Amino acid sequence: CECVCRCCSLSTENKSLTETIQAMEYDLQRLRNQLEESRQLEESLAKIFTETQIKILKNGGKRSTFTSDDISAAICLHTAGPRAYTHLYKKGFPLPSRTTLYRWLSDVEIKPGCLDVAIDLMENDAIDEADKLCVLAFDEMKVAAAFEYDSSADVVYVPSNYVQLAIVRGLKKSWKQPIFFDFSTRMDADTLNNIIRKLHTKGYPVVAIVSDLGSGNQRLWSELGVSECKFFTSIKIKNNL
Repeated sequence: CECVCRCCSLSTENKSLTETIQAMEYDLQRLRNQLEESRQLEESLAKIFTETQIKILKNGGKRSTFTSDDISAAICLHTAGPRAYTHLYKKGFPLPSRTTLYRWLSDVEIKPGCLDVAIDLMENDAIDEADKLCVLAFDEMKVAAAFEYDSSADVVYVPSNYVQLAIVRGLKKSWKQPIFFDFSTRMDADTLNNIIRKLHTKGYPVVAIVSDLGSGNQRLWSELGVSECKFFTSIKIKNNL
């Protein structure tokens, strides 16, 4: 009788443990499904939002520290439509405030030469690859000669009569962006090649170059081996397109 009772007790315990295991397996599968759904959702969000923005969404809108890439992408969005940007921000989209954008821009250092900040911002501009094909144009412009003081850098610029300005424009899509300026200097081959390489690195292939035929530019074209019979030049760039 004692043996029978013991068997019944073990059978009952075994049944209970089996039910517990089945319940745990069910919970485990449910958690796996939730984890997979969460992973798929995060992958979908990553196509639209940055890592910082996803973190804000996960934390119920709690503010976080934005990276330079976050802010540069936000500036591109704000430039496309300031009113729309403000509307999205008020609706709770994980975007930096306009105050944050202005504070970040106030710290941007603009010096004569290649405008690396502008080129970095271009990298975050979400446009099609074909729309990134561009034309580089440069020209010398006359300016009023006067001493200029840059209070942010505590630098005094001596008077200059001319400024060399380079602008890149879309070949297919209508857009333009100043990317270089310098005073009282001509465009030379090294500077031109450096600009083209930087644009290429950010995904903007330069397919044409435009300038007038001033004496300084004629010297540049000679340096590049361009003439009436040869209207193209080659530039060595790593990871060519």
